[in-house]
Amino acid sequence: MREEDCELCTLTMNDMDKPTPNNPFVWLDVPRHRLAVNMLARQQALKEAGPTMAEEYLKKHRKRLTTEAAELIARSPNFARWRFPRRP
Repeated sequence: MREEDCELCTLTMNDMDKPTPNNPFVWLDVPRHRLAVNMLARQQALKEAGPTMAEEYLKKHRKRLTTEAAELIARSPNFARWRFPRRP
């Protein structure tokens, strides 16, 4: 084994706070964003259809509800930690 073949990983916990283009952990935000969008869409379906019809309503209007939820996450400062990609 040559010395050039041995690459050491120099990533640290501080790398998670780097701006997005330099952040190797950016893909950790994908599941967080997806779950937040689904949660907000489900909450909106509960509001619009009530608890008994929420699942059917969500299936029927999923595209609209998830689009609205993603837009809410993108513009609301309360949901900044669930955005993808996170901005510094």
